[in-house]
Amino acid sequence: MIQRFLKLFNRKPSEIKINGKSYHGSNVVIQDDGIFIDGGCVQGLSPKIEVVINGDCDSVDTTSGNVRIEGNVGDISTVSGNVTCGDVTGDIETVTGDVRARVIKGDIETLSGDVTTR
Repeated sequence: MIQRFLKLFNRKPSEIKINGKSYHGSNVVIQDDGIFIDGGCVQGLSPKIEVVINGDCDSVDTTSGNVRIEGNVGDISTVSGNVTCGDVTGDIETVTGDVRARVIKGDIETLSGDVTTR
């Protein structure tokens, strides 16, 4: 069974840093058999994953691992990963993951995760 840890989608390519290494693409999937950007495997999975997106992002969907977006994001869905970003123009769903944003324009649904604005 393939476990998906993170899925990012953006209509235009952005710079994405995964564990300090830069990539360019618009669709990123991190799952238990590797890291895929725009459908191609770019590296195997490491125990700890840190993702930084330099630019805006349409959506972030993560089960674990922290994501920092140096820009704005549409929708955010997280289980236990934390997300830090600029403005959120869509909705936020979180279980235990925390979300920190400048402005949140959509709806928020959370079990025990914290959602804060700065």
